[in-house]
Amino acid sequence: RKGDLSKGKTHWEYVGAGPPEKTGLHRYVLVLYQQKTKKQNFGDGKGLTGAGRGKNHVHEWATKHGLGHPVALACFQAEWDD
Repeated sequence: RKGDLSKGKTHWEYVGAGPPEKTGLHRYVLVLYQQKTKKQNFGDGKGLTGAGRGKNHVHEWATKHGLGHPVALACFQAEWDD
């Protein structure tokens, strides 16, 4: 309420970039949506691994959950680093 993020619920923890070795630069996009309700169900999260995270269709996922347009975006590039 009124922008106090400490009052919110974490659906999934953030998992940072982890591109595989020798694959060059990877593009990452973070998209922030405002939930329609406090108890919105987003189904199973990906957990704390990168499994299944690549090539997701963000617009389809947002439409499925009735999220409308993004309220903020951020993007960056990363490559493998030991």
